[in-house]
Amino acid sequence: MQKKEITQLDIDELIENAQVEIIELFGKCTMVAVQLENGFVFIETTKSKNADNYNKEENVQNCFARIKQRIWDLESYKYQS
Repeated sequence: MQKKEITQLDIDELIENAQVEIIELFGKCTMVAVQLENGFVFIETTKSKNADNYNKEENVQNCFARIKQRIWDLESYKYQS
């Protein structure tokens, strides 16, 4: 029987099994790229106006939140009848 819904655990497992690259650019930008096991790639970026306000950890978290939301949207689409 096919699953009827997506859960947060499903999204977390997709991320855990993905290849992830985190790149800091120019001291004020962060790029996070996630390649899922099926080869699909998500890329998100964040930036600060200047290097003094740059917080890499916060930017990485923001990128991951956006990527997880995009995965959630696409996975949810699969289960619509």
